[in-house]
Order: sequence, then structure tokens, then C-alpha cells
Amino acid sequence: MNPMEWFFWKPERIFAVSFAFFLGYLVIRLFNRKLSSAKSWPLLIPAIAWILFGIWEWFCTVKEYNIRVDLLLIYPILIAISVFGLSMSISSLISSFLKK
Repeated sequence: MNPMEWFFWKPERIFAVSFAFFLGYLVIRLFNRKLSSAKSWPLLIPAIAWILFGIWEWFCTVKEYNIRVDLLLIYPILIAISVFGLSMSISSLISSFLKK
């Protein structure tokens, strides 16, 4: 089973992933007072991308679209944005912990 199939026709799961990215953004933002070099903005980009994908998936479930060629473009872009956001935030957290 493709891991992205878990999100197919399930906008509530997509919104949960978006919330998790946004929660990570808020946590890093709160700790940013102590860790001045930690970057929180890279997690905001995937949060917005996942919420937009959730809205699109909800629209497609309402319209009951069966053939979803759009996912061939959306999934790779979404995965790339998510990996970028996670890697940038984790690397900035690690570098800020090592500086202390």
C-alpha cells in the first residue's frame, strides 16, 4: 500500500497532518526565545501546503471525482515541501543546541 493512499478521500487526516506541522511551528516559535537560531518558518510552509491539499481533497470528495490525475503532481510536491520543512527545522534545532 502506498503511504499516501492513507490520505485519499480522508480530508480530516490531511488536516491532522497540517495541524501537526503548525503545532511544531508554534513549539519552535515558543522555544525561539531560548534558542535564538532555531528556525520555525520552515514548518509553516508545509502546514499551509497540507491545509491547501486538505481543502482540495475535501472539494474532490464533495464532487466525487473518481479519476485523480492531479495526485500525480500534488503528492511529489507535497512530499518535497514536507521534507524540506522538516529538514530545515531539524537542522536549525540541532545547530542551535550545539551552539549552547
